[in-house]
Amino acid sequence: MGTIGAAVSDIGTRKDRNQDAYGLRIASNGVCEAAFAVVCDGVGGMEHGEVASSTAVDAMLRWFDSVLPSMFTENLSARMLYRMWDSVLQEVNLRLFRQAEVCGSRMGTTLAAVLLLNGRCCAVSAGDTRIYGVNGAGTVQISRDHTLVQREVEQGRISVEQARRDARKNVLVRCVGGAPRLRPEYYTRPIEPDSGYLLCTDGFYRRLTERELRIAPGPG
Repeated sequence: MGTIGAAVSDIGTRKDRNQDAYGLRIASNGVCEAAFAVVCDGVGGMEHGEVASSTAVDAMLRWFDSVLPSMFTENLSARMLYRMWDSVLQEVNLRLFRQAEVCGSRMGTTLAAVLLLNGRCCAVSAGDTRIYGVNGAGTVQISRDHTLVQREVEQGRISVEQARRDARKNVLVRCVGGAPRLRPEYYTRPIEPDSGYLLCTDGFYRRLTERELRIAPGPG
């Protein structure tokens, strides 16, 4: 398969703390290769966002390091994988929620993760950290934003163009740690030849135009 991965994080010029966290793994047993990436962004307006994001990333990486190797060559179905991910995410979600209650504060993070294995891309997201598929035709958004504005678009109350200018575009309706129960969203796609995947926070994609992202027609 020969997967190549890279990751970078930049605090920018307006914040004094970087609330982003990420993890990247590429592993092979000589027969199969698996690539895994996870990106989290501590929710603005909530305390200890950097703790929430790093906690979620660490939990997902522990799953990859300790659980996936035993299933490397098995016929791991998407349903089985998502059941395992849901168990990991519900545990870390409840831990963050209860920790925030004890501290008398709020604590949350967005999350996006992708696993490439056996010719298939399996992904999960909660919040507005995005997952894109990239190929010669352009860039297609795979994940769906869990924001108030996106919900307004889906319900036909505002247009996509209005959503880009709406002041509520950063208001999340889902995030890890924001409620006692998390509702992550899962996505499954075949891996296309000569393709790639981009996971990025809103601090990245909101700085770019559609032309710069090379958005191509396709399912969002």
